[in-house]
Amino acid sequence: MKIDQIDTRQGTANRPQRSNGNCLPYSGVPFGMNYFTVQTNGSEGAWFFQPDTPRFEGIRLTHQPSPWIGDYCHLLLMGVQWQDPENRPDFSGNYRPSEATFNAHHLAIYDDHFNVQTELVPSTYGAIIRYDFQQLERAHHGLMIQLPDQGGFKYTTTGVQIAVSDYHGGEDPNLTMYIELTIPGFDPASSGYYDDQNGWHQVTTGDGHQLTLLLATTHETIDCHLATSYISAEQGHLNLSRLSAADLTSLKNVSAAQWNDYLSRVHHSRSSSGACADFLHLPLPPISVSTTVL
Repeated sequence: MKIDQIDTRQGTANRPQRSNGNCLPYSGVPFGMNYFTVQTNGSEGAWFFQPDTPRFEGIRLTHQPSPWIGDYCHLLLMGVQWQDPENRPDFSGNYRPSEATFNAHHLAIYDDHFNVQTELVPSTYGAIIRYDFQQLERAHHGLMIQLPDQGGFKYTTTGVQIAVSDYHGGEDPNLTMYIELTIPGFDPASSGYYDDQNGWHQVTTGDGHQLTLLLATTHETIDCHLATSYISAEQGHLNLSRLSAADLTSLKNVSAAQWNDYLSRVHHSRSSSGACADFLHLPLPPISVSTTVL
């Protein structure tokens, strides 16, 4: 079996009252620092995804190990169109679950509300995300990024740097994730953010609680490179530079190869009597201890 044959939505139809696996349809690489998944209803808290719901609120960069623990240092990304930012529009979209791709190494969603095809391929420290706006109907288009708790941002010459902190009973109340994102054709003059009272601010830097960024672009198709760090913005920038030479297709092949390396260790054979037997060959690597922080 290859990784593109596995649909990650197995075990994801869950509610607080009823568990069918308590899984989320994660896209990421083995031992990745981040994972990405569709959000269908953020008001449901830790149960923010339902596999049969056509509502699409964006792709969530997540670190949620279990709904009973909750998420931390997460954010939401979505390709959107808008007319007048002074009047905040409804940013919820719509997609057809039966036509979407949910693989561990590749996520593909067509939002027919904002007319944008979104594809994401993960890396160890980030992802490449393609937004293809197939029909422009409003004055502006680009990315919406929602920060769930305390956060801040500043524009760069190629996009934006973001810091997001959210504390949910963990050991470090100041735990912060630093993100840098490139946006081809970035248009700062048409960009800005909403505060938690829905006030619009057309500035190049800001911080506060529950910010919603609108980052405009002049291009109809953009390949955004994203990288993160828990150390510093400088480390996030370094991680981004290591991803800058990759394109969506090449990274997709690399991510698939990483998963297929593990899947290839599972062998299926049939005995002479016709009965099936599964043999699992998982050689254990030597144990090593390192104090290096990447």
